[in-house]
Amino acid sequence: MKVQRRVLGFFSGAVLFFTFLYLYPIQTQAPAGVEKAITVAPEPQKVAEKEISFTVLEQGELAPGAKNRKNYAIYTQEELDSFWKLSHVSDTSKAPQIDFTKKYVLVVFAGTQPSTGYEIRVTKVKDTEATRTIEVAMIVPGAGCKTKEEKTSPYQFVAVPYEVVSQLSHTDVTKTTDCKK
Repeated sequence: MKVQRRVLGFFSGAVLFFTFLYLYPIQTQAPAGVEKAITVAPEPQKVAEKEISFTVLEQGELAPGAKNRKNYAIYTQEELDSFWKLSHVSDTSKAPQIDFTKKYVLVVFAGTQPSTGYEIRVTKVKDTEATRTIEVAMIVPGAGCKTKEEKTSPYQFVAVPYEVVSQLSHTDVTKTTDCKK
């Protein structure tokens, strides 16, 4: 019984001691003649965005070699020639010559779509300190749009200024064509 009272007394004292420390934190005093420093976290800086101009190299409705929705960044003429063939299976057109020391190419493929009236477009390119973000719009036919029931696979090639960024990202936006007029 004495042991139980001692243990209970010990735990009660510990609870009171830690409650006191919690309610009355220990104050430290700066040495005489020195002001106490207060640390304030800086407010987060809003990173400036810079819109980047781009040039549309080509766009179309039929890239039979690109069956899935994909985006690509192309950094060599050989890669460009290869991707160009995906959208020009039935013709012999050549990819444009690009100076890849100054520019690179972005290609966006919408993948196979059920009818005409679908488009894919790069609508905006913007840079922040370490990221280049590509905004890609998938345009779909709205109610009342006259479309043909034949499969399409829209695409677009754009050239953008070469810039070293640590991350390349994209945002997809779906826009519906208004055909109710």
